[in-house]
Formats: sequence, C-alpha cells, structure tokens
Amino acid sequence: GSVTGSDFSAGMLGLARVKDPRIVWEQANALALPYASGRFAAVTVGFGARNFSDLDAGLREMTRVTSPGGHVVVLEITTPARPPLSTASG
Repeated sequence: GSVTGSDFSAGMLGLARVKDPRIVWEQANALALPYASGRFAAVTVGFGARNFSDLDAGLREMTRVTSPGGHVVVLEITTPARPPLSTASG
C-alpha cells in the first residue's frame, strides 16, 4: 500500500519529510481535504483533532475521504470535553 500524510503547517511537513521520505507529504487543511471521496482505506489523526477549529467539520472530512468499510481513527491522550468525541470516549 501507500501512505499519504498531510498537515496544515509547511514547517511540520518539512520535519516529516526528513523523518520519512517514503511517505507522500502534502499540505492540506483538515476541514477541506483536497482528496476525492472514498479515496483512502483508513484516515487517521494523531494528537491533532484537538486543534481542529471545527471538530465536526474535520471529522466529516475524514469520513468523506474514507472508503466504504474503511476506518477513521482519532488518537488523543486527553479526555475529550466536547461532542462528538466526548460521547464516544470511555
């Protein structure tokens, strides 16, 4: 398979490219992803959903670009205080 990584920050992308040049790194806004609907088998965010200016919109975009039967995974180390993640934790 292949992996596409994205980040809003050009600086973070520069660091990521040094860490793993095998991954395709692209600048993107999580609230308006530049990918076709259903493109990815899995879409993940690690320690970043808390920074979405609109959490619902970010989760909708992640779901939109995930193929039917695919997986959306959100990794955070804090207990979510706002829905929809607060209703799914536990």
